[in-house]
Amino acid sequence: MNQPFLAIPESFSLTPFEPAQFATGPHAQTILANKLRPTDGLTFKLDKIDTPDDDFLVVEYATNAAHDPIPADAPVLLCLHGLEGHAKGVYMLETYRQALKHGLRPVGLNYRTCGDIMNQTWQMYNAGATDDVALTVNELLKQFPDASSINIVGFSLGGNMLVKYLGEGRELPSKLMATAAVSPPFDMNLGIQQLLHGMGWFYGFRFLRTLKRKARLKAELIKDRVDLDAVLASKTLFEFDDVGTSQLYGYKNAEDYYNQCGCGQFLDRVAVPTLLIRSLDDPFMDPADIPYDTIEQNPNLYAAITETGGHVGFMQAGRHFWGEETAVRFVDHVLKNMT
Repeated sequence: MNQPFLAIPESFSLTPFEPAQFATGPHAQTILANKLRPTDGLTFKLDKIDTPDDDFLVVEYATNAAHDPIPADAPVLLCLHGLEGHAKGVYMLETYRQALKHGLRPVGLNYRTCGDIMNQTWQMYNAGATDDVALTVNELLKQFPDASSINIVGFSLGGNMLVKYLGEGRELPSKLMATAAVSPPFDMNLGIQQLLHGMGWFYGFRFLRTLKRKARLKAELIKDRVDLDAVLASKTLFEFDDVGTSQLYGYKNAEDYYNQCGCGQFLDRVAVPTLLIRSLDDPFMDPADIPYDTIEQNPNLYAAITETGGHVGFMQAGRHFWGEETAVRFVDHVLKNMT
């Protein structure tokens, strides 16, 4: 049994995470959960949001396959995927199912270069791109003016982006009520070290391969902003961020990019009820990055930190996915207990 660590609202019934017997290690949880999540039962409507830099973001509105109508006043749940993910990733699909089950309207955001439609400017993935999150939140409030609230769940670097958005000092909409971050990195410099050695190198290489493919597709747009030959020759995710991502966005180097964008430094200013879900055996993260004191001192933060679960894994027997279920149940709990 993995009894969650740290504080949870007394009124919120948090079930312990019980890993499936055939997936008890961090890599089994990380890999098998990704392979075994169901992919059916949903339909989607795609839309574009124009951005101030003459580009666009792609969002996906999810409904169940029966096309049951969602009430106009249903709370919106915006879902943010991780590095090299997309709005139809399997953990996103599971979150949409859970959202619909609880009467929420699920929406997935594709970041720049992610999803089925490539954006049209030089911009690529950036773990600190909270302006895009803010724009999407505001556009969804316009799209669904009768929605009782808007809420956000983020995964991995999407969770990082979420916490940064909440705590960096921007004015947040009054309808933003509850959020949850699943497997977020609190210190990106520590996290990248996990992806440079051992089994972590395997995960990092998979990210690197798709990032370089997208750099090739956008070569004409980025060649005057980066050393394209160095980007395409990078051997690790760190090297790609050092000569690519950081240079595109005006950071000094990869370390500066990670320092400025890591969400741990923004936790103390989070003013929205937020659940943080992490596993101590997450192969993408160093457990030393968890800022326990900061979390305990901010009454808006709640943490469910388990001994096992991998990275965005949390798979239980019967193909139940504790991370997505817990994140959405927390949002639903906050909405039903607002004073």
